[in-house]
Amino acid sequence: MEEKDFDLNEFMNTEDIAKILRKNIATIQRWCRDGELPAAKLGRTYMVRKTDFESWYKEKISKRHQHIPDNSSENEVSS
Repeated sequence: MEEKDFDLNEFMNTEDIAKILRKNIATIQRWCRDGELPAAKLGRTYMVRKTDFESWYKEKISKRHQHIPDNSSENEVSS
């Protein structure tokens, strides 16, 4: 079996993600612990692969846009 090099630059920690999302670190840790955000626990910290975070984020954004109601007809003024 071939060993793969481990590159820490491919990963983000909870503090990095909290800064990007403007959320509390405890919230990001909870998402990791509960499996909402794909992560691996290394010692006392969670690490998230950058590609996994990007996929997770894109999925969350697309779900958010699906739930925004179209109120354009309600905003029309009737004569």
